[in-house]
Amino acid sequence: MIFDSLEKADRYTPLHPLFKQAFDFLRDPAVRALGTGRVELDAGGRIWANVQSYRTQPLEEGRYETHRKYIDIQCLLSGEEAIVYTPSEAALRVVVPYSDTQDIAFQAAAPGTPVRLQPGVFALLFPGEPHMPGRSLCADAPCEVRKVVVKIAAERGGAWDIKR
Repeated sequence: MIFDSLEKADRYTPLHPLFKQAFDFLRDPAVRALGTGRVELDAGGRIWANVQSYRTQPLEEGRYETHRKYIDIQCLLSGEEAIVYTPSEAALRVVVPYSDTQDIAFQAAAPGTPVRLQPGVFALLFPGEPHMPGRSLCADAPCEVRKVVVKIAAERGGAWDIKR
């Protein structure tokens, strides 16, 4: 996982050929006016965004998610939330097995490292990195958030390609 400000995002563009396009999209002020739902960023399905609006939930109601085909870049447009991260899914109990069509598996909540996501910063999560987004920072204070998750195809055979 990489956690940094959008101002410094260009330092990560050498890691993947589509990162520049993703960060340019996230920095574009027009993103704030988008409605919720999927936004295609190329015709080949290699990069797209999901604009979301929701209320954060308590940590104990969460579960980790992992992906195999896509890299996530999560960035808030408004509000704030915690994303809980743990470096390995091997020690986590699977509660919903991996779905190849949806590119997601869910694991039971377990101790991890929370990071504070707020507008102007991003969390970049590679395939196989368990993360629990949408968590409240305070148990008694859920927050309304608007978020963009850019999904970027991991290169087959590349450094981020997870063996199936």
